[in-house]
Amino acid sequence: MVDAQLVADWFQGNGVPCEIFNQNAMGALGELPVSPPEVWVRRDDDLPLAMRLLDKVIFIDDDGEQECPQCSELSPVGFDICWQCQSQIPQS
Repeated sequence: MVDAQLVADWFQGNGVPCEIFNQNAMGALGELPVSPPEVWVRRDDDLPLAMRLLDKVIFIDDDGEQECPQCSELSPVGFDICWQCQSQIPQS
């Protein structure tokens, strides 16, 4: 749900009106078949711009860890700075 809201905010902030569908469906888990939230662009003419904007969004899989090149401490993937020594962590 958070990713859908971030994408919708990104679109709207760049002039692409949109709607989020299935926003509250996650609350019914276990009772009904659940569809993930979907971001729909309101105007067909805005779709090419929306797709270009979406290409610029980086989704980070936060299940992994990365090692700090300075102190070898592990931090979650996506951290730019090591929480232990505050060194810059290069992003691949």
